[in-house]
Amino acid sequence: MCKIDFTFGVLAYNQADIICETLNSIKYQILNFGKHLNCRLVITDDNSKDNTVEVLEKWISQNGYLFKQIRVFLQIMILL
Repeated sequence: MCKIDFTFGVLAYNQADIICETLNSIKYQILNFGKHLNCRLVITDDNSKDNTVEVLEKWISQNGYLFKQIRVFLQIMILL
């Protein structure tokens, strides 16, 4: 059986307290319904001021095996 490619997209800004809830929901969907999928994860963080990025890094280090590819885009504000 050929696997279907599927991409999950997550947008974040100061979501350190709840981002794991979103990511664990994705994990649940993959483990229970996604055996026939090649899953990718795309996360964009819009220059969070809290520790959202650190929480993401920890979650990805523990759960990255679920995904064929993970891309994290960090928006960095530069003042000129």
